Order: sequence, then C-alpha cells, then structure tokens
Amino acid sequence: MKRLAEGNDKQVESILKSSSDTQQNSYGHRNYTANFAVLSAAYCCRLSKYFQNATLIQPLEAILDDLLKAQNPDGTMDAGNLQSPPDTAFMMENLIKGSHIIHQNKSKELNNVKEKAKLFITKAANTIAEGGIHTPNHRWAVCSVLANVNSLYPDQKYVDRVNDWLGENVFIDNDGEYAERSKNYARVNNSALIEIGRLLDKPELFELVRKNLNLTYYQMEPNGELITNNSRRQDQFSVQSIIGSYLFYRYLAIRDNNGEFAAISKTIEALDGFDEAILDRSLPSFMDEPLLQKLLPSPVL
Repeated sequence: MKRLAEGNDKQVESILKSSSDTQQNSYGHRNYTANFAVLSAAYCCRLSKYFQNATLIQPLEAILDDLLKAQNPDGTMDAGNLQSPPDTAFMMENLIKGSHIIHQNKSKELNNVKEKAKLFITKAANTIAEGGIHTPNHRWAVCSVLANVNSLYPDQKYVDRVNDWLGENVFIDNDGEYAERSKNYARVNNSALIEIGRLLDKPELFELVRKNLNLTYYQMEPNGELITNNSRRQDQFSVQSIIGSYLFYRYLAIRDNNGEFAAISKTIEALDGFDEAILDRSLPSFMDEPLLQKLLPSPVL
C-alpha cells in the first residue's frame, strides 16, 4: 500500500498544479472524475502525505461544482454522445469509487463534498436506471454503476434495473469471447461483472470473468501485448496489453485462492509499464475493494 500511496501522491501533485479546464475533456469529464478518486484516496489514506490535508477539500468541491454545472436537467452528461445514459455511467465510475472512499471517513471537512456528490450521483443514476444503451458492453457498465450507487444510496429500483438487464443474459462463447470480441471492451465487461457480482451477491457472474481471463492469457504475446485482430471494434488496430486486466486476475486469485491467476498476476507485475499503469494509479481501487490488499496465494502455472 505504501508504493500505491506514493504513486497516488504523484497524481495529486499533478492535479493541484493544473487548472480545472485542463483536467476536463470532451468525453464527459472522465479525467476529471478520475481526479476526484485520486484526491479522495489521498485524503483518506494514512500512508499518503496528503492524509486529511485540508488543501484537498477545495479541489474536491470544485470538481463536483463543475460536474453539477455541466449536468443536464435529466441527469445525464454530454459525454461524447449527447445526453447518453451509458456514457454518463462511464464517467461516473471513478466518481463513485471516490465517494465510496470518502463515505468511510468521518471528517466533518468532507460533509459538503459528500452532499454534492450525492446530489450529482443520484440524479444521474435515476436516469441511467431508466435509459437505454448503444452497444453490448454498455449493459454491464450501466449495471455496474447502478450496483455501486445502490451500495451508497440503497434503492430497489437500481437493483431491479440490473436484474432486468441480466435477464437478457451475458453473451460469451465457448472460448470465453464476449460479443464484441474486443480486448478493450472485455475489460469493461470483466470490471462490471466483478462489481455486480460482489455488490449484489451474484457469484455466478465471476465464472464468466474467469472464462474470459483464461482466454486473455492464452492470447498474450511474451511482452504482454494481446491479439486484437479478431475484434469487432476499433481496438482491432490498436495495441492492447494484459496489464489492463491485472486487477481482475488479482481479485479472483485472492477470492478463489487461484494459484494460476496468482502466477499470471506475478507475470504481469514483471512487465514493462506495470508501475506506471497500476502502481501509480490504483490506490483508489485498492481502497474501494480491500480484498485487493491481501497477499496473492502461492502461484501455480
């Protein structure tokens, strides 16, 4: 955790030096909400040099003020696609992660942050619970956000909507490939299914993730790059790395006492780019899901 905190502190330093304009982007403030999670983790992590540092309160509130100002009357954000529930859901992922973290902290300095976050999140979630989607992976991204919102602000309508989408079933073939055959969107699916499974007690969803992760490792080159030429999506022509799936392997290795996934996790840790992609950017994830903080089981491969 110390190394994760140090990496997160580097992100904080960069955020504090930048203006709100440079932190936002055309994809619905996704960078901005990622910054919210980084700042929340730093404020709440005892190993951070910013632990309970009051200088973080103003930028946390500023992010929420800007999000509330940009939020459409129906609760959505113009996030690439206009007034799109799934694009709004993608933007909310890190905002909710940061909110989970600050809700475990009793500091009165965070009261306004918590109130503003709740206002934005619940307004957006109400629309996401009623709106549609554009692509196969959007179903599960939406469900993941609703499961997370329900864990913060319980409401049966969020759970009912998740169950509606799950009633359509998750498409995955015998090899472990999701409908879009995309490594990029497989990560979206795997992240979402793990979140739904752990938050709504649906462990059967983990088996789908295991199946895809087995295929992912099979399709890995020695340098960690993944085969993408069978993708139906834009990542067919891009470089994708197994590093992006590290947290999924680690989570299931620990949860299942899975020595094979532990060995794959160790393989990923040795790849070039691991420190920058994971150690510098994953403190919020480790604080949001403490199971990730446990030691890996003995590797077997």
